[in-house]
Amino acid sequence: MTQLISGLFFHLHLFQAKLADFLALKRDPVSPKHFNDSLMSNRSFRNPHLYTKLVEFIDVDERATNFPRHVWDPQETREEWSADRIAEYQKARSEQQTNAQSSGTSKRTHIDFTSGQLSAGTASRAPQRARVSHAPEANTGNGARGRREHSRWG
Repeated sequence: MTQLISGLFFHLHLFQAKLADFLALKRDPVSPKHFNDSLMSNRSFRNPHLYTKLVEFIDVDERATNFPRHVWDPQETREEWSADRIAEYQKARSEQQTNAQSSGTSKRTHIDFTSGQLSAGTASRAPQRARVSHAPEANTGNGARGRREHSRWG
């Protein structure tokens, strides 16, 4: 355990030293150098096919998945999953909905309205609520302590 901790501190010290070197290069008053600028000036990074070459060199499958093949196999795609097929399906569905809305069968011809007044039977069962004010009592200035007058908002 102590070897692991001492190894971590050693690598941390190396990392801090490397960062200090980069910071010193960046803050050099005579010729400041930024790490990104030095990368961009390197001819190897100007190659537009660098990514493709790196993928080929490392032999990585870009379209790979972490799922097992029985769950998802990226090599086996269905024809209806293509962008063109999905666009065709969406267009057909949109046209179908437009046609259904424009036909007379789906148009609403009658709207039922109900009265806003309560009938005699329901009015007696409705609970009566008293208005409760949480406003403190105010001193009106004439010595009488009364309730504060309310505005129309409360």
